[in-house]
Amino acid sequence: MAWRQFFRLAIPLKVNYGVLLHYTGGLLGTGGIPSTSISAAREVASWRLSLWRCRNIMQSSVYVETATPRTKDRGADLFVALLRAQGVQQVMALTGGAIMEGMDALQAAEHLDMRIFQTEPGAAWAAMGYARATGQVGVCVVTSGPGATNTITAIADAHRDNVPLVIITGQVPTSARNTDAFQETNIVEIAAPTAKKVFYLNRLEDMAAVVSEAFHIATQGRPGPVLIDLTKDAQQARVHPNAFPVAVPQISASSSTHSKNLSEAALNDVVTLLRQAERPVIIAGYGVLLANARRELQQFLQVVPCPVVHTLPGKAALPTAHPYNYGMLGMHGFYISNWIVHHADLVVSLGSRYDDRITGDPQRFAPQAKRLIHFDRNASWGWWRTSKPLSRRCSVGSSAPHLTSHAGVGPLRRSRSSILPPTRAVRSGCKRNMP
Repeated sequence: MAWRQFFRLAIPLKVNYGVLLHYTGGLLGTGGIPSTSISAAREVASWRLSLWRCRNIMQSSVYVETATPRTKDRGADLFVALLRAQGVQQVMALTGGAIMEGMDALQAAEHLDMRIFQTEPGAAWAAMGYARATGQVGVCVVTSGPGATNTITAIADAHRDNVPLVIITGQVPTSARNTDAFQETNIVEIAAPTAKKVFYLNRLEDMAAVVSEAFHIATQGRPGPVLIDLTKDAQQARVHPNAFPVAVPQISASSSTHSKNLSEAALNDVVTLLRQAERPVIIAGYGVLLANARRELQQFLQVVPCPVVHTLPGKAALPTAHPYNYGMLGMHGFYISNWIVHHADLVVSLGSRYDDRITGDPQRFAPQAKRLIHFDRNASWGWWRTSKPLSRRCSVGSSAPHLTSHAGVGPLRRSRSSILPPTRAVRSGCKRNMP
């Protein structure tokens, strides 16, 4: 029994049998082990175990490597410095072999937080959410091959929803290009149809220009996604210290250059149409948010009161409790919103692109409207979806203040009550058409 009790105590301590024999004074052969001797042996064994841990060679080498200062003289360090110079503060990422140097540089960067995700789509969607919430460019860093292709859905969504996004993908070395190397995928050709611009970056000389142009394209005009395919040899190349940039002011989608303003004659034409209309309606889209024109829209409604309906991305363009907010229109919108547009004699779209989820059949959209006015940064959006004359395509942010000032001069043709839909008729229509 004494032997069993002894080994039951000794084995959990990971102590050598000979060490215990030495410190117990040969008591193993006496047939019994005093409790005081066992306690002393346990204390000595614990002390020796802690001493062994402190002198462990592997742990000591790891400590020395961690304490050694990291030299920032690689292409990956230059790339991270260029990101920081563009005002990037948050990076959503997931590591991999082709982007390993870039991840190491991101981890060592000062004043830059890197968020690690379990999947590449999660990192890309988080970058989109960050861009929507802050107005800054969302940055996502992933590896090559499947890591890069996993971001395609987010890139396509950012392009459709006008979200400023920069996707950085690792890529195999230039020498291994088109050799079916491990996790080699031509992500440049894959992402080209869904992104505003794609770059293949394998030269240090082009790095500064590519990063600057990528952020400029992502934020100018209609915001959208840009992809940079960064090769491994570009990340590993040595960089001279003088090549590192100096930080520049932060760039946001709302601070990018607006389109040119409407002329005085064009503004007068729009105001004239608004004054002559008896049943006007405003469609507020996501462009109002991109242009930071929510306050201007409310000021405009004080001068020219009329119903406002919104798209799904443009829901925050006008407070829900605003007296002129009649909710979302379109296939998934409210009956009253679609009723207003259907009976309007003038439709003014602010930052909406007349999507098919809104218009449905273009030949039957707003049949009583004599004119559709379109305020948008991109003049090519929406005109082919409507059968009515479309005019005055320009930026929302640059035109809203001028439009308010022009509309505030002279009397309105209608009263406030005349522009509101007949509530009783709308309610009866809802009862007839809704279960």
